[in-house]
Order: sequence, then C-alpha cells, then structure tokens
Amino acid sequence: MSVVLEAVKILRNETNTVHLDSTSFHVHGDYHTDEDESTKDIEPKTIKITYGYSRDKRPDLKQFMMDLICTKDGDVPLWMRIGSGNE
Repeated sequence: MSVVLEAVKILRNETNTVHLDSTSFHVHGDYHTDEDESTKDIEPKTIKITYGYSRDKRPDLKQFMMDLICTKDGDVPLWMRIGSGNE
C-alpha cells in the first residue's frame, strides 16, 4: 500500500474516480485444496481453483478470479485481490 500511495503522490493521479474490473483465468489440470478448513478466520486463505461461471463459455475448465482497482488517469493499480473460481 505504501508503494501505491507514493506512486499516486508522485504521478499526481486523481483517486476520486477509479475503475474496478474482475476477470477469470481458466486453468488446465488437477488442483487440490484442503476441503477441511479451520474454524479460525485467519488470513491469508487459500483460494479454490474450481468450476464457476465462465465468460469464455468453457464450463469444462476450472478457474480463479482476479479483482483489480486502477486510477482513472494513468491506470495505476491501487488494489488487487485473487479469489476462488466460483465467486
């Protein structure tokens, strides 16, 4: 976060308006995650590479998601999150 704040300050990017986008990445192969999750709510959590809504019309492939917020001017990334494929 400190790198992002410094970049915005140096580049004088406007942060009143930002752009949020999410995209999915489909993957091939077997991906195993622990189904037995702990009762503790500890970060970071492991994402699940699994089947979900596919914008590519490929329901046969597993996927994961990425959310990204960028500034309107300069497209400086402010925040990113990787999520499970069924979000």
